[in-house]
Amino acid sequence: MNLNPFRITPHCERISAKDRFKIYLGALLHPTQTRRWMNFVSAHPVLMGAVREHPKLLSKIYRPYFSRRLGCARRVELLMDHYGFLLEQGLEPVLARAARENLVLCQLQGKSGATFQVELSAVHEGHREGDLCLRLMLDGEMVFSASFVFMRRQGRPCVAIGRLQGGRSEGSRELVRRATKDFYGCRPGVVLVQAVRQIGASLGCERLILISNRERVALNPWRRRKISSNYDALWSEIGARPSDCGNFELRCDEAPQPVLEEVPARKRTEVKRKFAMLDAMYVGLQLQLAVWVSELPVIETLTQL
Repeated sequence: MNLNPFRITPHCERISAKDRFKIYLGALLHPTQTRRWMNFVSAHPVLMGAVREHPKLLSKIYRPYFSRRLGCARRVELLMDHYGFLLEQGLEPVLARAARENLVLCQLQGKSGATFQVELSAVHEGHREGDLCLRLMLDGEMVFSASFVFMRRQGRPCVAIGRLQGGRSEGSRELVRRATKDFYGCRPGVVLVQAVRQIGASLGCERLILISNRERVALNPWRRRKISSNYDALWSEIGARPSDCGNFELRCDEAPQPVLEEVPARKRTEVKRKFAMLDAMYVGLQLQLAVWVSELPVIETLTQL
């Protein structure tokens, strides 16, 4: 690939004519930001490898990304912060693998004995809402997914969820109902939010940013009218607080704790099992990350029941 006047490492034969046109047009409209992004990508072999498989990585700076309020310059900064953070953490090999295939992070044992898997992919899932994606899987079927991205707020690393949604197959609703029952009443979307929170905590992030209804990305009014999920209500339900940037926030180092005194006696066993399942997920996630990153800080997540 040769994109004058910017220096781009060659070897991206899979870029379509349509994507090349977007890049050239974007370079005319946003020359400075195009140069910044292209130079950043070309300086990192793992990103150039990802571009070969997913050429849209180059042109995504010209489209809405994560938040409706971000212009091209802010999108470039966010993407550079995200990939810069992952590379600083020593996750380059993981990023390269996750761009090619889904990686199993941990498994969850459901109430029925069913085994759920939490998988990680990079770049190619949810490309408007975040460059990493967690997928909750059961028997090869996706139950729910969460797209997220790393960013910096006031110089401190944060993790942010830009999309949370179920599968699109005919049996998706039944899968969600089954998973909720297997998770002792905890909805699969909430399980994934807590998984992203734990990943952020393990990598030194202080806050989990949750995109609001107002800020979430939708390309046109028609698509926005078809969106039925209410993020704001869900974030409030799990204890997140509105932030000064128009989204919601949770602290990464505060795992949810059961208040057994407020739970009817007949339901306390179920509540204990739910939190034991979440604790097992936290430990599984941290152990897998520890395999990938040496000397991760140990985050205390186990609930004392």
